[in-house]
Amino acid sequence: QIRAAQARINELETEARSKLKPKKVSAPKNVPAPIARWDFEKDVKDSLGELDGELHGGAKIENGALRVGRKQGYFTSSPLNQELNEKSLQVLVQLDNLQQKGGGALGVQTLDGDTFDTIVYAETDPGQWLPGSEFHRRTQSPGGPPEIQAVKQPVWITMTYAKDGSIQVYRNGSSYGRSYRKGAVKKFEKGKAQILIGNRHGTPGSGRLLAGQIHEARLYDRALSAKEVGESLGMEMPPSRDEVLQLLTAGQRAELKTAEQNVEDLRSQQSETKRGSRPSNPLADLTHALFNSKEFIYVR
Repeated sequence: QIRAAQARINELETEARSKLKPKKVSAPKNVPAPIARWDFEKDVKDSLGELDGELHGGAKIENGALRVGRKQGYFTSSPLNQELNEKSLQVLVQLDNLQQKGGGALGVQTLDGDTFDTIVYAETDPGQWLPGSEFHRRTQSPGGPPEIQAVKQPVWITMTYAKDGSIQVYRNGSSYGRSYRKGAVKKFEKGKAQILIGNRHGTPGSGRLLAGQIHEARLYDRALSAKEVGESLGMEMPPSRDEVLQLLTAGQRAELKTAEQNVEDLRSQQSETKRGSRPSNPLADLTHALFNSKEFIYVR
């Protein structure tokens, strides 16, 4: 029931977004250009370089976005064509639900998947974006607030990895929590690493896949400053939730609201079931008590 309701929500939002042209403004000339960019308008090619992608499982291009997480769907690029030390990962992502845990939006990993730096959702704290890494060697909670909007509209998440090992997270161009340093910056060698989208690292498994849509992904070979992060997002901003809903009919908006409430109610019921709760049944309780009474022990 949850999948059916969420599918209808996605259909309605996709129909609306297909009618809406993204806002585009000129980016300041001093903003550093990414070394790779995937916009997923038609395919998984790198529009700036040679890091074209490959889709796995049920990943697919759908209405100008990469859909990941279904049937173990994710994306990998061809091997890096340069060494990567300091870097910035930047992704425009929309989640299918806020309850998921541990999925990766955008990252770089060694070809065997053992070593990685990835933008991860809710791996250690519910609803929080954080930098994922092998055995949490470079991972620490940035202390940002739980995500509440990404299920309804795309959000920009940027993570910068500086030469001195310091890491900073940004959400829609604003600092998300605090900067921290935990270990040295990780070097990824030319030809021995790749870009990963929709999966935290390695072989997709429980808690590694992200369920959602990736509208754009960018890779920089330097740690962007706070000012540069904000300026870089002037290139293309996602439409707001209100702008999307205005493109639906009144009936469709009502249906969308009902479907969203239905999903919320069903997830609440699902949580109760997982906790092992069961509705009270007076007759069952009486029967259970009788069969456990001393008198029944001797009944033949």
